[in-house]
Amino acid sequence: LLAPPTARVLPSLTFLNFNGNQITDEGCVTLAVALRSGALPALRVLNLSNNPASRQEAQMVKAARPSVHFVFLGPGGRAT
Repeated sequence: LLAPPTARVLPSLTFLNFNGNQITDEGCVTLAVALRSGALPALRVLNLSNNPASRQEAQMVKAARPSVHFVFLGPGGRAT
């Protein structure tokens, strides 16, 4: 596993589009840990649509940074 990024990595990134990137539950856990630790401090929008991650793990990412507008549509664009 890669270490989660720190707050010094991409400090001004505001929009992150991971749509259709094969993000798994494990990737969601890593992303949630990174967000809780202060990574991507300027992030305002995160799109995790069309990835194999479960709704439960995607919601964990959302909970890690409630101020971020979170988009998660399942395969085929179905709201989850």
